[in-house]
Amino acid sequence: MASLAKVHPCDNIDDDDPHLLLARPNQPRDSNIIVRVATTLALVLLLLFIFSLAIMTIMWLMLKPRNPTLWLNSLSIPSINTTNSTLTAKYDISLTFKNPNHIWKFFFGEIEVLLIYKNTYDLATTNVVDGLELDREKEKLVKARFVGRVPWLWGDKVLEEIRQDLRKGIVSFNLFIKTEVEGDGPWWLLLRDKGFRGFSCLDVKVRFNVRGVGSSMFMPTQCYEIW
Repeated sequence: MASLAKVHPCDNIDDDDPHLLLARPNQPRDSNIIVRVATTLALVLLLLFIFSLAIMTIMWLMLKPRNPTLWLNSLSIPSINTTNSTLTAKYDISLTFKNPNHIWKFFFGEIEVLLIYKNTYDLATTNVVDGLELDREKEKLVKARFVGRVPWLWGDKVLEEIRQDLRKGIVSFNLFIKTEVEGDGPWWLLLRDKGFRGFSCLDVKVRFNVRGVGSSMFMPTQCYEIW
C-alpha cells in the first residue's frame, strides 16, 4: 500500500494573495511617532521664539529710551592773553545733563570737552568726570576748568582775528562734548542701550569787560546732539 505524503497546510499559501496582505497585522510605527513628536515640538518652540521676539520688538518701540539732553549753563574766561604770538587762557564751563525718561537711567563714561574758534581752530580740550550716573527724570551739573593750548599752533593771522574780536568786546566760540552713554532699563525689559554721544554748542558768544574777563551771553542754552 503506497504511503501518502503529508502536505503541510501552509505549503499552498500564495504570498501574493491580496486578501492575505490585507489580513496581515500593521507594522510597528514607533519611529514615525517619534518623528511626529519631534517635529511638533520644534514647531512649537519656533512659534514661541517668534512670538517672544515680536513682543520684545513692540516693547522696545514703545519703551525705547529718549537720549539725554545737554545744556550749557555758562562759559566764562577769567583771563586771556594773546601777547608774544601765543594764546593763554583759563576757561570755566558749566554743563547740565538731563534725563527725560521715567523708566531708563544713564551711565556716562569720561566726558571730553573741546573748545573751538570759528569751527576750525581748537583752543583747548579737557576730560571731566568719569562714571557719572543720571537717574530717571533727573539732571546733573558738570563743571570743567582748564587752560588753553600753549604754545599757539594756528599762526599769527588767527591770533590777530581773536585780538580784533577782543577789542570789539565779543568773541564767539563753539563747544563739542563727547561721551560714552549706557542706558539701563527695568530688569523685565531685558534691553540695554549703549553707544557714544556727541553734542555741539554753537556760536556761544562771550562778552569781555575792560579788565579782559569774559562771560557768556544768552544762557542757558541747549546743545544739539550730532551723533
